[in-house]
Amino acid sequence: MMKKDIYSIVILLFLSVLAAKGQPTLNSNNNPVAGESYYYRVTDTIAQPGPGGSGQTWNYTGVQVTLNTVIVHYVTPASTPYGSSFPQANLASYVLPGDYNYYASSSGGFAYKGRGTGSDIATITGSSYLLLSYPLSFGANITNTISGSTSVGTISGTVNIQGDGTGTLRLPSITYNNVLRVKVTEDITFSFGPGVDEIVHTESYYWYNATFRGPLMRIITSTTSGISSAYSKSVGVADFGLGVDDLVRPSLGALRVFPSPATTSANIELEVLKAGNTEFAILDLTGKEVQRWNADLTPGTYTHRFDVASLPRGIYLLSVRGEGMTREQRLILE
Repeated sequence: MMKKDIYSIVILLFLSVLAAKGQPTLNSNNNPVAGESYYYRVTDTIAQPGPGGSGQTWNYTGVQVTLNTVIVHYVTPASTPYGSSFPQANLASYVLPGDYNYYASSSGGFAYKGRGTGSDIATITGSSYLLLSYPLSFGANITNTISGSTSVGTISGTVNIQGDGTGTLRLPSITYNNVLRVKVTEDITFSFGPGVDEIVHTESYYWYNATFRGPLMRIITSTTSGISSAYSKSVGVADFGLGVDDLVRPSLGALRVFPSPATTSANIELEVLKAGNTEFAILDLTGKEVQRWNADLTPGTYTHRFDVASLPRGIYLLSVRGEGMTREQRLILE
């Protein structure tokens, strides 16, 4: 148990030492584009957002990832049944055909324009229902008042956007560095007549890396009160093998280190998904770097044999850092 705890501490030390110190700033390159599909593996809902602030490590390596996958498809409004009702929208999304959300994607932000499903159409009449506002960086805090209508009532409320944290995001099989967490708080009232209101409070947390287009993880909770009551929570991760489309897929795949335990030398076998400069490092139990090298890699399988005969026997952490992410494996020397 103590060895496991020490190893966990070493991983956290390693991530804090090797993660780049620049803070990401989101811009319109982070908006989804028609033709993309974003994949999120559904996890158990025990995951909590955790603290905000600079230099955080959000560790979700222990969450249970299910086989269920939510796929968010982005398309042009004209290709949907309700596109004509949203003339200000230039993008639409759906998870299941028949239920569409509409957006205005621009250099200044990403705005929600409404929803079309069945016989009901809800439209936002103003342009201030911003889910993202650019440039968006740590410390941003923006609140907008929104208004709109449905087929049977009106919509009013506020939306608050915060760049509330930076740091490292650790998922079950992938680590993302230089992450910005965005918190979006929505307080929306649907009014169907005097005293007949439905109030929906939603808190959404999205983790972004400036290298990738879409959110790498999302936690969304929603509470409904008034004429009806309900509570829902969903947690989704863009884990290895199910990235956010090709534009945002991980740069590094599976990492294997063998033999372990090793004596005089060890081998690396790394799946490279994107071309780029890759940094390799070995850390001891104190977090001290004992070896480092770089390689310009192309997609495929990278193999490398390295000498460990001169290192003291013990437990080490092998780190491989690519574009916006880190993979690590334990190496035991005997």
